[in-house]
Amino acid sequence: MKLTASFAALATVLLSAVTLAAPNPASLNQNTIPLNKKRDALLVPGTNEVDFTKVRAHLDHVKAKYSDNLQAFKSNTGNTHPLQSKTFEPFSKRAGTGSVSLTDIQNEELWSGPVKFGGQTIYVDFDTGSADVIVNHNSYTPGPTAKNTGRTFRTAYGDGTTASGPVYTDTFSIGGLSASSAALGWSSNQFLTGESPNNGIAGMSYPSLATLGYPPFFDTLSKAGALAKNVFTFTLSKGTSTLYLGGVDPKAGTPTYVNVDSSQGFWTIDSGSIAGVSTGSIQDTGTTVIVAPTNTAQSIFANLPGVTQFQQDGAYYGAYNCNSPPKVTIKLGGYSQALSSATTSFGTTNDGQCVLSVVGEDIGLDSVILGDSWLQNVHAVFDRDSNRVGFSRQ
Repeated sequence: MKLTASFAALATVLLSAVTLAAPNPASLNQNTIPLNKKRDALLVPGTNEVDFTKVRAHLDHVKAKYSDNLQAFKSNTGNTHPLQSKTFEPFSKRAGTGSVSLTDIQNEELWSGPVKFGGQTIYVDFDTGSADVIVNHNSYTPGPTAKNTGRTFRTAYGDGTTASGPVYTDTFSIGGLSASSAALGWSSNQFLTGESPNNGIAGMSYPSLATLGYPPFFDTLSKAGALAKNVFTFTLSKGTSTLYLGGVDPKAGTPTYVNVDSSQGFWTIDSGSIAGVSTGSIQDTGTTVIVAPTNTAQSIFANLPGVTQFQQDGAYYGAYNCNSPPKVTIKLGGYSQALSSATTSFGTTNDGQCVLSVVGEDIGLDSVILGDSWLQNVHAVFDRDSNRVGFSRQ
């Protein structure tokens, strides 16, 4: 079914940043779907204290995701990714990664909501840092509209822990937009577990990062003519949040745009800085904090008055007096904005110091990953038509 441009432009995805809140379909029209966000997932339950074991698990998942991305890029293009660091080693081959469990993903803060494959509703985490749709085994059953492509996939989250299974195509819809055929990896095991309703991951990067052998779902919507524009807008916040499909969300006003290099697969911005430290960056809704190469993170810490560096479980962190937060200014091309006081820190140490939202971890990329701690400050417009990202202040 091909939607008219005026209808498609209104397709909006509502996200509610509440813990496992069940949506009420009666309160919604056909153009909106509710999304949930697991809150305070990196903290000790009932406190504002950072649980560094959970952060370690999150960082290992981010590292594994980007390892898969870099290998997919090489497989799809025949080239080594230009941001791949010289010390990169595929995550699944590294020693000492056996503690990474697929079930650790339940502890992450990811933006999620329902899509439909073959008429079956599946809650998925929307991730601009990957390209594929992969779903739990119990969340989907191939029906009459499904087609087994004969392909299989395997995604490694640590040493010996994987999600794998057959690749299917099926009818697809989201927020009133539909395509006759989109690809999903049907995992043979439950790689997302816990109380959350989330049963999959839906990537929204460029196709060169795809591991299933098929384009991302947004590309299939575009090919089907379902979108008024090949643009989507994320507005992420602690309150009501939205994913707007098919154009610029009116809430975003007039964004300032920065070009991206579509050949890299990621939503990459080559020019920018954090706290005066020059760096490129990737806009990633599937990462909770800001993850920087160790050397970059240490330079950022050094540039922020009152921030002291400490190391925990192999990662580098910055701590500061919560009553005197540093000003962390992020510049991306011609756009500049400081982190809000709420997003400058993601919790405290056990002695009451605030922990900076910038974490030093070498994940195999010579770039900073700008996750929720940055994206919750802006309306972020992802423009595939013009290969650019736009920003405006929330």
